[in-house]
Amino acid sequence: MFPSFPESFDLTPAELADIDHLISNAFGRALAPHVGRMPHTLYHYTTPTGFHGIVSSSVLRATHIAYTNDSRELLHAVKLLRERIDPLLGVAVGAVRAMLVDMAAGLDATTEFNTMPIAIACFCEDGDLLSQWRGYGAGEGGIAIGFESAALAGLARSVPPSYLAPVIYEPSTQTAFVDALLKDIVSEYAKLVGSHPTPGPRLQADFLTILGAKTTGLAALFKDNGFASEKEWRLVRNITKTGELNFSPRATHLAPTVDIEFPRRESGHSLPIAELCFGPGRYQAHAFHSCGALLTHHGYLSTPVQMSKTPFRSIS
Repeated sequence: MFPSFPESFDLTPAELADIDHLISNAFGRALAPHVGRMPHTLYHYTTPTGFHGIVSSSVLRATHIAYTNDSRELLHAVKLLRERIDPLLGVAVGAVRAMLVDMAAGLDATTEFNTMPIAIACFCEDGDLLSQWRGYGAGEGGIAIGFESAALAGLARSVPPSYLAPVIYEPSTQTAFVDALLKDIVSEYAKLVGSHPTPGPRLQADFLTILGAKTTGLAALFKDNGFASEKEWRLVRNITKTGELNFSPRATHLAPTVDIEFPRRESGHSLPIAELCFGPGRYQAHAFHSCGALLTHHGYLSTPVQMSKTPFRSIS
């Protein structure tokens, strides 16, 4: 079973809202330099089955990060965060040090299944990537849905706690990100303790609960530098209640997922589709006509389409 966000806290709703606000702002400041370079279009690679489901339902399915292709991403982020706490422990005192000690202990006990769950939907800046075509339809028949990135970012803001951000690949940049975030968090916690009428274990426990839910999202933003050519972005959704989960059958297990629904737009339909790219395969013409008919059926009348320039024979 996955942990879920507590139904109740010791602090008042107003105090909890203040903590959530200051932690969210710290994350926003850390993300700001990276999100500023958002491209116009981001591509979600999927199969014909996935394409049909997305267009028919106006829903993106975000998958629990432990059930993605490389669940080690979560533990990589946890390990880095834990390592960067140690220098702070050497200089911190009082309530701040006590908070960092408990935070470090929580990270030491973290596995991919006992942390607050997050779900991700993945996108790439390039709509015709060899590595992605290999990952969908056994290298044949994949579809890249190009979404307007500004609309994706708006969607993330409309279903908090969610956000859209680029994956960070360079190790030195990952470390700098974590260091800046931890420094900001420590500063904000010190201010909180100094201004709170009754600082103590209750404040620390509730602060760490909210912080833990937020920092789990770091796992979605860090990948090995070997994947840098993907230029991936992720829509990250914190799952605060296990009741939000759906379950998608896989060949060997069930994958927990969360549905993220696009709101209806002024144009009359919901999906902010900028273009499609059909992956290499023997039936590109079939895909072009059938997928075009599906789009027309759901009110998408003038979607630009391109065919992959990757020869089919080169990816088998």
